[in-house]
Amino acid sequence: MSRWPTLAQKLQIFEQVAYAPHGSQLPVHACESKVLLIAGGERAGKSRVSAAEVLSRVPWCYHSGNIAVVAQEYDETRAECEYLIEDLTLCGWLRGTPSQPKQGKWQWESEGPTGPIQFETVSLNRSGVRELTGRGRAYDIVLMVEAGLIPYDAFIGALGRVSETRGMVILSGTLWDNYGWLADLYEAFKGPNAFDGKTFALPTWDNLAKFPGGEKDPEILRLRDTLPDDEFRRRVAAELVPSPARIYPEFRHDLHVKALSYNPELPVYLAVDPGFRPSHYAVLALQVVEEDSMEVVHQIDEIWEHDKTHHDIIDMCREREWWHGVVEAVGGHETKQHQATASCQEVWRNIVGTQDDDPDMTFTVFNSGKILDGVVRVKTFLKDPGTRKPRYYCGTNCTGTASEFQKYSRKVNNRGEVASEEPEDRNNDAMDALRNLLVKRYGLVEKTIKWGVTKRGRRHLPVRG
Repeated sequence: MSRWPTLAQKLQIFEQVAYAPHGSQLPVHACESKVLLIAGGERAGKSRVSAAEVLSRVPWCYHSGNIAVVAQEYDETRAECEYLIEDLTLCGWLRGTPSQPKQGKWQWESEGPTGPIQFETVSLNRSGVRELTGRGRAYDIVLMVEAGLIPYDAFIGALGRVSETRGMVILSGTLWDNYGWLADLYEAFKGPNAFDGKTFALPTWDNLAKFPGGEKDPEILRLRDTLPDDEFRRRVAAELVPSPARIYPEFRHDLHVKALSYNPELPVYLAVDPGFRPSHYAVLALQVVEEDSMEVVHQIDEIWEHDKTHHDIIDMCREREWWHGVVEAVGGHETKQHQATASCQEVWRNIVGTQDDDPDMTFTVFNSGKILDGVVRVKTFLKDPGTRKPRYYCGTNCTGTASEFQKYSRKVNNRGEVASEEPEDRNNDAMDALRNLLVKRYGLVEKTIKWGVTKRGRRHLPVRG
């Protein structure tokens, strides 16, 4: 028995539930990739397509006998689950009575090729990815609903849960914003990629049950006339619209995020930015490795916490395997400031070294200067001007840093237009820490006017640090 059904076998199952895929829906069901990314406009039928794809594979779920429907909140899985339970009933595969509480986890069983198939919903709201991975349960299929609202590490966790079964992951959702990990994968999955993923866009007008006139349906035409162009393209046409507000559009999860481990043969550098709510206290652990005769920065770990004192953070650092390898911590000007209490720099200098396992390290305060100048230096590590390749990688466990790369943006007005070139002072704790360390180590990018005279404030010509 092959691992998954053919398109012809799927269509036979669809006939039993009166589902007739068409237009942009049919390629989803014909795809043989291990990861499907279904991005749709509002009311495009994403839930129907996703549930139908899971249904068609139930008779082939003979490895683990487990299927998970995952979302940030339980309520977000309701439409997909209702379709699945109804379809399983029509096929005669549903076993017993489903558990469908108004709030909380849904569970039910269906007939499977070697025994019952266990379905369950998983909410990531309380314990995050541990809700999916903490029990060690393998799955044949993981369906992630409204995936744009789910953390990237949950997607990585889902891949791990289906690896031993040679299973698959389905990502379904709206491109809520024009950046983020789902948008990164949306672009990456259009071509060859390490995830064996494929992107599918379902515009709203392909849902002929709701919009029988298709793209020329009167309601679609009304939305085209009344919505701003970028809103129509995002919410109705299911297009990925570039964001002019994003500070680091170069950052992509498929390029810059990967599994990294601590190398005890190399020194560790800490980039520190202390903060109090709503800011985070950010400590980034970095190592510099040699690749193709160039220095490449690996962020192997992070501490990214709310409501922690300097003492708390140092204690957390002491629990990490890389702690004894730290040679220097670099903090911005705020680490030297204090009001009637010891500064961050003073606390670190006074505490580190009082325990036997503490490293022999220095704490340096460094001001990288104008924010936008430092941003240019970070950009040269996201994409080296000479090789066009990354010289900075973020570990899969560094979810706080990755989220800031997504969210760090310029100020916008109430129409969503860029109001200033300056970044907003939020979602930037890890960004400030990384910028300071890179500028301290590699300096600012040279600014040169086109006839070759060096002068501040003129045209940027990025050079490799």
